[in-house]
Formats: sequence, C-alpha cells, structure tokens
Amino acid sequence: MAKLAQNNKKNRSLEKEILSMVSHDLKSPLNGIIGFSQILSEELKEKNISPETIEMVEYIHNAGRQMYRLVDNILTTYKIASGKEEPNFQEVFNVEDEIQKVIQTFEIESKAKQITISINQKNIMPIVKWDIERLRFHVFNNLLSNALKYTPKGGFINIDIERKNKNIYFTIEDTGCGIPEEIIKEIFGFYYQPNDKNNEPGHGVGLYNARIFVESHGGKIWAENNYENSNGIKKPVGARFIIELPVIAERRKEINSFSI
Repeated sequence: MAKLAQNNKKNRSLEKEILSMVSHDLKSPLNGIIGFSQILSEELKEKNISPETIEMVEYIHNAGRQMYRLVDNILTTYKIASGKEEPNFQEVFNVEDEIQKVIQTFEIESKAKQITISINQKNIMPIVKWDIERLRFHVFNNLLSNALKYTPKGGFINIDIERKNKNIYFTIEDTGCGIPEEIIKEIFGFYYQPNDKNNEPGHGVGLYNARIFVESHGGKIWAENNYENSNGIKKPVGARFIIELPVIAERRKEINSFSI
C-alpha cells in the first residue's frame, strides 16, 4: 500500500509537470497568432480589403484569444480538481445571455452543418453566483461541441434552462446517434475516450473537465439517451446531458477527480 501511494504521488507530480510544460509551449505560438492577426486586421482595414476577409482575420484573432484562455484553464482544471485553487464565484445577472455567447462561438460550424440550435428558458431566472467564465469554457463549450460533433447535417440541438427550487437545470439535447448504454456511466471519467465509429477527433478530457467544474460548484452532471421503438427494439436517437447547478454555488469539499 505504501509503495502504491508513493507511485500515485509520483504520477501526480509528473502529470503536473507535463501540464505546465504543455501550457507554456502552447502559449508562445498563440501569442504570435493573436498579435500578428491583430496587426493584419488593422492593415487590411487601411487598404479597403473586403469586409468578409477582415471578418475571417478577426475570427482567427478571437479564436486565438479564446484558445489562450483555454490553455490557462487547463492548469486551473488540475488545481481545482486537486483542491489547490477555488472557483471564482461572481454574480451572473442574465443566464440566457451567457449561453448565447457559447452558441455564437459555434455559429460557423452549426451553419456549415445546417444544424439549428435553440434555447428555451422555461421560467424567470434569478441572479446566480457562479464561476461563469470557466463554466462556459469547460462545461457548455464542451457539451455543445460534442452535440455538434455527433449530430448529423440538418439536425437540431435544443438547450432548456429551468429553475426548480434552489437549483438551475440545463438540458442539452441533440438528434445525433446517442450514447451506447454500456459506456454512458463512464464518459465523465478521467481521459475516457470510446472507440468512435465516426472517426471524429477527440482527446478524452472534455466531459471529464465538464464534470470537474460542475462538481466544483456543488452541482451534478449526467447523460441520458432519447429512444424510439423500431420493430419493438429501443434505438437511441439522440443524447441528453443534464446539468444541475445551485443558484448560489458553494465549493464542494471533495471532488472525485480521477474516478470513472
């Protein structure tokens, strides 16, 4: 047992070093992308280049800034999961607006796949107290990205927002292929990556990050399938992810960070 504990401690230390190195190495090229794209955008405006071209350059600049913040948050994920850093809880006055910001991030991708994304706020939202920036990046971005990834062309994604007592519930529902029942309880585990029949790229950390940040707010996250009956056989016809967040978040004392 002592040897196992020593090995675990060594692995965690190595993991931290790797995360630090990767984060540092990613920041350098991102600084170049952000800086030069901003200069290019300003020069194009002076030369009366088409607005469409300028818009594409500005999109690169904004994407670079978002990626830079995301790299910063990679280390934050580790720190929060290990209890070394607390979420930055602040008042959020309009929950639906925050979800709209997430949808705008994927506007080009959703248009390219002709996927309709809708929001349905079922009742009046109170002022909440969350670490909204990290929830957007680590939770809602990941879930919407997955929904777009597995929803076929011409499909639909719906986001329901509802207050029930002292909690806010988000339901992100798509018309994709669903989740195999044998893995549905495992997908939020550390570095879990199923065999992808669609050969879609992924790194196995998105849903893990989502769980970590939801639990850091004292919330819960789980997945379900939608089904249809075909000749008496139940067939998945889309996935549904449900997030439960308290109106006033409080840091959960323990997060089971490396479990499946």
